[in-house]
Amino acid sequence: MIKFTLTGENQMQTIMKKSFFVVLLFFVAMGTKGMAQTGSQGEFREDTVKNFILSWYNGTNEHVPKEQLLVFLSDEVEFRYPNRPEPLFGKPAFLDWYADVLVRFFDETHSVENWKLIEIKGDRAEVEVVVRWEYRTWKVGDAHSEYRANLTHQRWQIGRDAKDGRFYILKKFVEKFEPTAPIFEVGR
Repeated sequence: MIKFTLTGENQMQTIMKKSFFVVLLFFVAMGTKGMAQTGSQGEFREDTVKNFILSWYNGTNEHVPKEQLLVFLSDEVEFRYPNRPEPLFGKPAFLDWYADVLVRFFDETHSVENWKLIEIKGDRAEVEVVVRWEYRTWKVGDAHSEYRANLTHQRWQIGRDAKDGRFYILKKFVEKFEPTAPIFEVGR
């Protein structure tokens, strides 16, 4: 028998978020073939592309284990960020980047502000999105952490494997960080 003891609303919210992510991850890892084939003539649809990207953001918000995010990536995935001089290529580079993220940022929230473009052609989707990214950072020796908020302008390229229907990230380019007023930090 499993017994849960909750001492606060935040713990319940955390459990619910993690449970939601596990369900989404199941559909991404196991069920995307069925999801992908629900569009006309086997093409994936705008809603499946949005759900895939939202699942990625939920995983990064929750700092899930790296293995749960690797299923989202093509072997040749490419990431670009305006604060990094060189692009990241492939899963090994992603793993190094993610290890750094886990120690630098916490209390993260990625929230889509605007789906600017979703263009689907065959087994590829081009997406432009504006994402509100709020987070805390802390430097050793500082008395307090810092809370920051940015609007990030991003371009994604999502692919779909023709054999098994799995979605994967081919490219994710964060083109600009635009500082903005935080909205999620209130009440923390």
